[in-house]
Amino acid sequence: MGVTLRLVEARGDVARELTRAADEVHADAVIVGASESLGHRLAGSPAVRLTRSARRPVTVVP
Repeated sequence: MGVTLRLVEARGDVARELTRAADEVHADAVIVGASESLGHRLAGSPAVRLTRSARRPVTVVP
């Protein structure tokens, strides 16, 4: 199908590390899962922060 996958392990702020990894590999898009944590819903989930600062399309999967 022509889709390349890569597993990256990192520590730190999730949104920042996903952005860094996507920049590093020149990703066309980022796909993330939605957070169900109450703290993330109140303070802003990594997925929401990523979509706000994205330089590429971001898909959030429930």
